Amino acid sequence: MVCHDLTGVSHLTQALIQKLFSERVRIAEGRKCPVMMIAKNVLTVDFEVQLHASDPRLLVVTEGIAIVGDSFMIQHLTSMFLSYHAPGYPVERFDSEEQARVWLMSLREGVSSERIPS
Repeated sequence: MVCHDLTGVSHLTQALIQKLFSERVRIAEGRKCPVMMIAKNVLTVDFEVQLHASDPRLLVVTEGIAIVGDSFMIQHLTSMFLSYHAPGYPVERFDSEEQARVWLMSLREGVSSERIPS
């Protein structure tokens, strides 16, 4: 599991998402993995970030994304994202990291650890 702690980040930009994606691929060594995004302070998201979630390169290395944050804005942003740009992997929002971790680990069942080709 890869965890992106966005504590203190109020605006999620495409540049930041690209950096996180590159780091995730490096850390996971190209293998498909579950992702936790701690986004308690996020208030706004660039439109391109929503489109990035369906990028074919992201689809092959993402088992699922758990978004952690209980603010009204995170609930709203997640709902809007899933309504208009739902990617080809599961995405859920959770109030706590523990809830997110349990859900992400449940996605691990039946997933191959085969390396994704570069």
